[in-house]
Amino acid sequence: MGKKHSYLEVVDRIKKAADQSKECSLTLLGEVKSNPTNYPLYSLHVSSKGKDKHPRRVICLSAGIHGDEPAGVEAMLTLLENQDLYEHLLSNFDFILFPCINPYGYEHNTRTNGHGIDLNRQFDKKQPPEEVAFVREVLEKGEFVFSMEFHEDVDSDGFYLYELKRQEPYLGEAIIREIAKHFPINLREEIEGLPSSGGIIRRPVKQVLEFRMEGWPQAIYQIRKGTPHTITCETPITLSLKDRARIHLTAFDTAISQLIQPH
Repeated sequence: MGKKHSYLEVVDRIKKAADQSKECSLTLLGEVKSNPTNYPLYSLHVSSKGKDKHPRRVICLSAGIHGDEPAGVEAMLTLLENQDLYEHLLSNFDFILFPCINPYGYEHNTRTNGHGIDLNRQFDKKQPPEEVAFVREVLEKGEFVFSMEFHEDVDSDGFYLYELKRQEPYLGEAIIREIAKHFPINLREEIEGLPSSGGIIRRPVKQVLEFRMEGWPQAIYQIRKGTPHTITCETPITLSLKDRARIHLTAFDTAISQLIQPH
């Protein structure tokens, strides 16, 4: 995917965005130990902080769990730096954001962390890597109505997504329609060894819950822990970083718009 990236720059942008927004609070989850550098790992809580009598609906957004997939990180930073992209949503939702889960991988342009571990296969482990342990601690404290992850696929010629939901209505088709207006969609009938239709990989949640598997990704962990709906976005790396980030933000905006609408 090209050049390495600066995690220090990511941290600076996160802190600056949090300082400039009264709706955004920054939490240091801990330090990831990685020779020769230790990396601070952050989450952000974006909320109107209003005193509603009704429970707040919380959405989880995450990026950068694979370090060689930088567009998701860029999309998350762009979202944080542009309040107009989320401010109007805060009457309906709170957001928990993980802007860059794998700092070492991000800096060194590698899928894995500093110990050569694919973090997105560690969510079922009793003693997971520090990055996953920090994220899981936050996830276990909250109840989420929806989760979206920003990923990239080096082998794909177009955008596609995974969708897990306990029952209809689904959001995948609406997301694909919006993105297809400007960008290619992966229309293969099989992607990553799974059946796909129109750029959507969708497995019955019952099958996911009952299937015994080693190495849970974050999406399956959240489904198993009660999040009713997850979408994992996959952009093709043949496009520019700016366009890939734009795809992620289009997917986000489309999904949230659909969630707001009564069904």
